[in-house]
Order: sequence, then C-alpha cells, then structure tokens
Amino acid sequence: MEQESIHKPKLLLVEGREDLAVFQGLCDHWGLEDIQIMEMEGIKNLGARLDVLVRDPGFRTLRTLAVARDADDDAQRAFQSVRDALSKCPPLKTALPAKAGASVGDRPATAVFIVPDNTSLGNLETMLNETKAGDPIDACIDEFFACLGREAGIKLSGGRLDKARAHARIAASSNPARSVGHSLRASGMWDLDHEALTPAKTFLSGL
Repeated sequence: MEQESIHKPKLLLVEGREDLAVFQGLCDHWGLEDIQIMEMEGIKNLGARLDVLVRDPGFRTLRTLAVARDADDDAQRAFQSVRDALSKCPPLKTALPAKAGASVGDRPATAVFIVPDNTSLGNLETMLNETKAGDPIDACIDEFFACLGREAGIKLSGGRLDKARAHARIAASSNPARSVGHSLRASGMWDLDHEALTPAKTFLSGL
C-alpha cells in the first residue's frame, strides 16, 4: 500500500481499513476536519509505519500524532504495546503518554486511544454496540445467539461476540452487505451521539 503524505496538523493512526472508515465517520459527524487518519495495516506494523512517517516532509509541521488500537482482552497491555512502539521512534521517545487518553509533548504531541474507552476490554464493534444496547433489535440479537448456543452449540464470547453482534445488526438492515465501516453512513444504524462514544469524542476533540 502506497504511503499517504501528511497534510493535516493532526494525524491519527488506526489498525486497519474498517477502523479508518469508522473513525473517519465519527470525525465527519463531529465536525473534526483537522484530523488526518491513516491505517497501519495491522497493529504489528506500527513501528514500521512510524519509521516512514518521520521522514515525511509533513511530519515537521505535525501538531499531534495519535494512535488508536483495540483493547482486545487487556487494555493496559494494549496501551503499553503502543507506548513501546512510540519509544523506539527517536523523534517521539522524549515525550510519551503515561496513560491512554492523555496527550503529552509538543510538535508533535503524542496520544493513545484504546478502543472502546481506554479502560474496558473489547474492540471497535464493542464501542458501536454500546450505542444501541437495549433497543428492540438488540433483544432479537440476544435471542439469535442464545438459539445458536442452544441448537447448534455455537458459543461466542468477548471480542468475537462483539464483532458478531455488530454484523448481526447490519444483517438486519436494509443493506446487509455493508461492512462495519460503511455502516456508519447508514442513518440510524448507530447512535453517534451516544454517551458510549464520549471517550472517543473527548480524545479526538482534544488532539
């Protein structure tokens, strides 16, 4: 994948294509036009991505460099993995955030967001599912997965269940072929002003 040049004062690195689409949709909804979003093609590529970015002419004018990744099953470990990668990049290692959600340093400042809310376990889908928790479709999804466990012995948990629940909601929409990222464009699919997204909004607004 060809490296995009830095052309905005704030840069957010995300894990993959779906993450890029979701965070771009959130920035668009919240009117955050000064944030450029790039994907890393996997969190394991963060170090290599940083090595390329610091040689970009736009890096010299960058105000903030932020990284977002899923907590998965350990939010603190996820944060530490990002911090370790930042510490190995010479232009960034002098000022590193002590905790997720905080911004430190200057030109560029560094910041890390651990999805869904800097402390909870989960992923992008966990965050989105929370915006519709308890609605009628959520109850139907509960019944669907209960049936799968009862009749087919299929039992999902943790992040895998969160991803499956998000796709189940999309499957119930007028366009079941949507990806999670594309689903943000569908009116009413997710509540983008829900309090579950407050940590993400606060983080992005403060970059």
